[in-house]
Amino acid sequence: MTGPQLLYIGSLAFYFFIFGLFLRLFLWKGYADRVYWKTRPRLGLEQLLHQSQAQGGDLPFLSVLVPARNEAEVIDKTMEHLAGLEYPKDRYEVLIITDEKEDLANQAQKIRLVQEAREFLDGKRPHPDQQALVLGVAVLIRLAFRRITASRQLARRLLGQGREAFLARAVEGRAFADQGGSHIVPFQFGVQEGRGERGDWGDDGTAANLCPEIRPEDLFPKIEAVVLRLTLDRRPPERAVRDTEAMAPGEDVLWAVALPVAVITRELLKRSEGKKPLAGNKALSEAVLGHLSRTIALGTTRDLRSRRRLRTLLEEVYHEKFPVTADLVRRKVRQWEGNWERPALRHVVVPFDFDGNFGGRLTGQAVPSTKGRALNYAIPLADPRSEMLGFYDAESRPDRKTLLYVAWRRLAGGRQVKILQGPVFQVRNFHRMGPLSKMAALYQSISHEWYLPVLFRSLPFVGGTNLFIERDFLHEVEGFDYNALTEDLEFGVRAYVTREVWPEYLPYVSTEQTPTSYGAFYRQRLRWGAGYLQTMEKVWQHRDWPARLRERMLENLLIKGPVQWLFFQVAVVLSAVFWVLARTGLMDPSPAPGLLRGTMVFLTTFSVLFTLYAHYRYRGFLDRGLAAGGLLGTLGSLSYLAVLPFAAFFLPAPYTGAVLLRAVNRLPKTWIKTPRTRE
Repeated sequence: MTGPQLLYIGSLAFYFFIFGLFLRLFLWKGYADRVYWKTRPRLGLEQLLHQSQAQGGDLPFLSVLVPARNEAEVIDKTMEHLAGLEYPKDRYEVLIITDEKEDLANQAQKIRLVQEAREFLDGKRPHPDQQALVLGVAVLIRLAFRRITASRQLARRLLGQGREAFLARAVEGRAFADQGGSHIVPFQFGVQEGRGERGDWGDDGTAANLCPEIRPEDLFPKIEAVVLRLTLDRRPPERAVRDTEAMAPGEDVLWAVALPVAVITRELLKRSEGKKPLAGNKALSEAVLGHLSRTIALGTTRDLRSRRRLRTLLEEVYHEKFPVTADLVRRKVRQWEGNWERPALRHVVVPFDFDGNFGGRLTGQAVPSTKGRALNYAIPLADPRSEMLGFYDAESRPDRKTLLYVAWRRLAGGRQVKILQGPVFQVRNFHRMGPLSKMAALYQSISHEWYLPVLFRSLPFVGGTNLFIERDFLHEVEGFDYNALTEDLEFGVRAYVTREVWPEYLPYVSTEQTPTSYGAFYRQRLRWGAGYLQTMEKVWQHRDWPARLRERMLENLLIKGPVQWLFFQVAVVLSAVFWVLARTGLMDPSPAPGLLRGTMVFLTTFSVLFTLYAHYRYRGFLDRGLAAGGLLGTLGSLSYLAVLPFAAFFLPAPYTGAVLLRAVNRLPKTWIKTPRTRE
């Protein structure tokens, strides 16, 4: 047999070997289903109450901790989701942990933007920063809204005594038709006299309500969108108007506020010259709208120039327009306070100078922020009644029965249950991911559902989210290593090596996000790989830990980490080399039967079908609100299959990169936050 023929036979053997490794997934699935997924108890609150009463106690009190630094994009929905978990609301609490450094940075930005917006409103800055423009427009809208709702006599002043009856109906919220009679436009200017609530700044104490179902603050973002489009678009005003006409019933008052604010904004931006005048919505009477816009614009301008509280108003609106994580949490705390249908929500702020140690101190100097540092500060502040502390990321959506299972396992296993780690499906923002990230998200979900239960037999993997740890045990081992790049894995390894405590699989899913771009994905996984190697070095260096446990852990970490990473990376390179050799005629397939010659076609087809199966399997965990509609949207969601042949190379690349960087002593040492998709 010739060399090219031997080379071809060798490549076939290699491909079948790799395929055999792939088929292990189905063996793992069988084990996971048999031990965990198909044997989950049917949990109900009433059942657990009876069980706890039989043991002479109450249901375990649980605390859920969520570190959230720079997480304003996602934290609001996470808090609402956590409030809906199936568990007595008086038996668990939610702690949102923010960082004081985020507040300090926001304060510096507020000073700058408020100053720029004030100069813009004073006519001294015709070219403001985009955020300052948004802030200025938001203030104008609130002033115009106050002007339009401040008096029931506004209609008489606008159109004269001849149409008083007509305007009286409009002010009372009834409908009127334009001159052509083709549209009915409800102008709901219901005015409620009395002292305004927080957010209403009428000096005369007037609080304005469009109607019981619509609050002014709910309309402000829509009004701002109309104003910015009318002001900044290069399209004719009529086109901009048509594009923003999709309004819900009762929202037509947007035009009454948006048009005069757009007039003022154009003047301040010096963009009125040479432009067509702003056209009114054709569904409204041109005369009414014209008089209305001019009158409100003049009145709002007077309010603007004479207003003593302009800076205060700018600061108030700034926090509405550019909230940081802490602003949203504080707002939610106020909303939930005294609501028995919500669990206790507590806001913990990590001081900028906290040293990061469990039970640590304040240093007087800024300390780098890490997840472990935030958790170490918050853990001692959890409710003293807590038996188990749960940990989730800022965008987590755990299964609603998760707390029921944790309580059931606690009641069934007593104090022997110290660590529960559940699977995480990082697929929720699938429709916003790039192709490689989509591939990674699907296979990561398969891994957590099928492989993680098997991995627990050799490695105490702790993933840091969908994680529950006994409170007393956390205090015993003094929390997390705040310097670790993967504080979760380090905790699981340390728990075993120092206390022989092993995590148990929690068969309830939490969904999260995967970084949308490959660059962000690479940086995240590189940090994970670097943290893994960092943990190995820590185990190696702690000679005071039990030798037997250290040796077992180092062996398992080495095999499950660098050895497997490099093996799969080399396997991918070899696959590419064999493909090139086959294409250039340097391999002779003649000794192989014809059926075997189609091996590559078969393997490729199988991998595509399996990926489609994974897509179908996890479709219920995808956020459909992020998906594009129609046939193009469907095709776009499947376009990632085109990169399937390259995914095997790029997905393990961050871990290979971590090994190579460690070889030259250049591992990253700083904790980098993962970017989120807005939800």
